[in-house]
Amino acid sequence: MLSKVELTRIQALQLELLVELDRLCRRHGLTYSLAYGTLLGAIRHGGFIPWDDDVDIMLPRADYERLRQVCAQELDSKKYFYQSRQTDPEYHFLYDKIRINNTLFKEAALAPHAIHHGLYLDIFPVDFLPENLWLRRWHSWRFQWRRNVLMAKYLNLKSRHGAKWLAARGLRWLFKNYELTDLASEAEALARQSPVSAVCGILGYQEVFSTQILQECVDWEFAGHKLAVPKKYAILLKQLYGDYQTWPASSERQTCHDLVAYQLLRKE
Repeated sequence: MLSKVELTRIQALQLELLVELDRLCRRHGLTYSLAYGTLLGAIRHGGFIPWDDDVDIMLPRADYERLRQVCAQELDSKKYFYQSRQTDPEYHFLYDKIRINNTLFKEAALAPHAIHHGLYLDIFPVDFLPENLWLRRWHSWRFQWRRNVLMAKYLNLKSRHGAKWLAARGLRWLFKNYELTDLASEAEALARQSPVSAVCGILGYQEVFSTQILQECVDWEFAGHKLAVPKKYAILLKQLYGDYQTWPASSERQTCHDLVAYQLLRKE
């Protein structure tokens, strides 16, 4: 488990990266928002959740693609590495990361892979979804089974336990002839295929919400900086966390990543 001092250093580096990403998005007119625990931290704590060790943002797919181009041209490559399926051959997640160079934050699930293992920020694309409920379910099912097989084959089996280990083992055997790159490409193609609609979601099927939510973002205080959050953040947070204003029990206030190696070398 990370100490309070280590967590403070981690959050300082992540904040530096987050502020830089905010600058690039504003400079190029890209719509983004804080997401997941980072959004919850902004609203409930005015910054990081005290025990959180990662950062999440989300962008509509079109802006997500543009951000890739912007970062390729303008992100400081001495400090950061933009990680995607295109820039890191053994990276097969369906969303991108920006890694902080000269740091090590190696998770058990990804430990066997020769990828950049630095401290990171997650970047999630938000895709349009079919408005018809049954079409959405069909679309979601096709996407989800590819993603589940991809993760079963990609993530370190030794990091799974119990039913998750058994399920991953079974999927690996059933789909042993499927290539990771093919599964990832098929899943991403499905996530992109729905036309513009009033409904959208992250990873093609999760966290379904109104497209309007991301179209209306406002600045919000986050650790002394103004960062973008949905104007209707309460709808999204209630959907994700229920009573999001209530703190979890003390026993649950822990970092969520299973680390096998950790080191911070950069000077703050």
